[in-house]
Amino acid sequence: MPKFELSRQSGAALALAAFLLVVPLLREADRQVLPGWADGPQGEVSAVGGLLFGKGLDPNDASALELTVLPGIGPARADAIVAQRTRTPFCRPADLERVHGLGPRTVARLRDWLAIEPGAPGCPAAASKG
Repeated sequence: MPKFELSRQSGAALALAAFLLVVPLLREADRQVLPGWADGPQGEVSAVGGLLFGKGLDPNDASALELTVLPGIGPARADAIVAQRTRTPFCRPADLERVHGLGPRTVARLRDWLAIEPGAPGCPAAASKG
């Protein structure tokens, strides 16, 4: 019988899918703590839900809570990302290395999970591609 190996990315996607299935079952009062996780505006998938469909998370737009679903990003690092982007936007994934605690290896692990919108305010057009 062939062995089934679960990569980190597919494992995280599976955990995220399980989480997104549980959120609608929570009481309405509890759901107020996690706005936007299970449902976006009508006809749209939330930023975190988009990860299930291969859409990356934009660190310039995502909330600190949304950033915590990324591998290796906990509440402290998510807050640091939000604080850094208020000073200078992230124009390319490597710009995340400006955040204290995020080095080249962590940023390399995050690359597949990120989608930085080209032409973000404060970014030269060419910097958005890499």
